Amino acid sequence: VTELADRLTDPAVTTDALTGTLNARVRSTERVQQQIAGALKEIVEVLDPDQREEFTYLLRTGAFTI
Repeated sequence: VTELADRLTDPAVTTDALTGTLNARVRSTERVQQQIAGALKEIVEVLDPDQREEFTYLLRTGAFTI
């Protein structure tokens, strides 16, 4: 966010500069998504079927959020 704010203070800011900064944020978000997917996979691998059902219920109802 700081880098984006710094770009916006530049009176000569370009769309390309902003796009580059935003692309870095997108890549960071993608890395977080990969980590979450890996963690969820590990979680469900250790759960028995009843626990998996309860876990998915918690996700669907919003009692557990990611």
